[in-house]
Amino acid sequence: MRKYVGTLSMVLVLLLTAVVLPVGAQEPGPQTMEATAFEAGLPTFEEPEFLAEPPTLTEEQLANRQWGIENTPAALPVLEGEQVAAVGPEPGTEMTLVETRVRSGQPLAPGDALLYRNVDFSASIPASEKSNVMESSVAMSGKFGFYTGNWFAARTTGSGSTWSYINPYADFPTFCCDQVTTYDEARDMFLWLRMGIPDGNGVNYFRLSVSSRNALGWWHYNIYPTNINGDWTNQWWDYPHIQLGARYMYLSWNMFDASYSYVRTVMLRVGLDDLKVAGPFAGSYLATNLWSTFVPVQGAYHIMYWASTWPNSLPQNSRIGIWMWPEDSGTITWWDKTIDAWTFTGRYDAVCGDPNWAYRYDQRVLTGARYTIQNTNIKIPGRKVLGWWWNVQEGGNFPFPYIEGAAFYEDTMTQVELPQGRPLIYSTVACFAYPSITPNKRQDLGGVFNVGLSGNAYRPDVAYWIGDDYSQALPGGTFYVVRQSNGGPSDWVWGDYNTVREFEPTQKVWSAAAHYISDAVNCSNCGDPIYFVFGRSRDYYSWKRWRAK
Repeated sequence: MRKYVGTLSMVLVLLLTAVVLPVGAQEPGPQTMEATAFEAGLPTFEEPEFLAEPPTLTEEQLANRQWGIENTPAALPVLEGEQVAAVGPEPGTEMTLVETRVRSGQPLAPGDALLYRNVDFSASIPASEKSNVMESSVAMSGKFGFYTGNWFAARTTGSGSTWSYINPYADFPTFCCDQVTTYDEARDMFLWLRMGIPDGNGVNYFRLSVSSRNALGWWHYNIYPTNINGDWTNQWWDYPHIQLGARYMYLSWNMFDASYSYVRTVMLRVGLDDLKVAGPFAGSYLATNLWSTFVPVQGAYHIMYWASTWPNSLPQNSRIGIWMWPEDSGTITWWDKTIDAWTFTGRYDAVCGDPNWAYRYDQRVLTGARYTIQNTNIKIPGRKVLGWWWNVQEGGNFPFPYIEGAAFYEDTMTQVELPQGRPLIYSTVACFAYPSITPNKRQDLGGVFNVGLSGNAYRPDVAYWIGDDYSQALPGGTFYVVRQSNGGPSDWVWGDYNTVREFEPTQKVWSAAAHYISDAVNCSNCGDPIYFVFGRSRDYYSWKRWRAK
């Protein structure tokens, strides 16, 4: 392994300004706060060794892996007190399962949903690196791509048909978990994030890696909490999300102390042009302990939006916080919105199947998108909508766990008229969980999630959904099963996220990462990673054109 070492330093430039709202405050109107700045020095560069199979983990690496299984994501604050009564769905808005090929043996119509690629590459992955908490993530650029699971990383030069492997521990000895990857098409740049295990003082760092060589060679920035703020001692990062704007990368974390108690949530903003040239960069951030877990939207441009569904004040099941950060400003505006209530969902509340694969999740927001509603009575051409989705347990006239959602007009920050302003994914005969949703260049939505169907003993299948001119806007519509699990997680854990991205550079179809259980037996840490591409039949040749370039 070739290795080039530079220096890394971070200097705090400004002090954080925070706004504190009264407990239980409802719809106070927009508030503002100022970002804080930091600077990063030069990264290190390494050219990893690519392997036909993932390496066998050492005892120390297995110990790090076990820590990841048992401790992430850490629990968020659950407050004692009365929550708001949950609001049930509007009749007739449940999801419907259909076959992907709706006219078997007949020519496809332009609007038919189609799986372009569906690859299970678990056979080459050792049992020690599989997981039922796979946290699958993927980034694609034509025939080149990068895929991460919780404890492995893989590269393709064949548009996902075959994969070679990187040892994510080789350059990061304290690596444990929570990998995320994405691709910046404007700069032809892959981004790769990994989290380290906390040390005896409760301190970890994350490694942000960048490649402009089709994921062949990477430069790395190591960032400790005290690199961002010198007062953040004995604290560690957890549960990351990455999205891109026009000029910046947005990276969110929850933070915990040495006793594993929640401390704050942070949104970091880093210049993409600085990362492209492997240089030092000036960044800025927002930190608050008023809301937990920030999730930015996919599809942002010169303004980034993100949301939280976990206020650290009552009520905790009828509010969504929304933040807006223009890329030409250091001022962030935010709203505390009241929406229809859901059943509060903490860790270990939800039940789906036996073994119960919904056991581990909670109501932290999972995914967001900036898009246009394409097929409904309230369609307004070109008007942008901001939507977010999260897991909720059964209850409040929902017989099974489901995916809750809320959507707002970007120009007025008012909720979209119901039912589209509450874009649920639910059914009276199935469980839904772990959504990932993103727009394509037409502003159609593509979504991936797990579904437990009664006919498959409520095991965690993988499914996708398309929201466009051929389909009903959420709530409601149809979904398609990609892989059917033959067993369940005997350890009662699953998740913590799936991933869907635009397939670059066509941007008309979607590439996705998820996992399922192929063996006909309940098992622990046996999830099989899958990569798939989906879209409409009308866009197949657009994908076929770019998949080999």
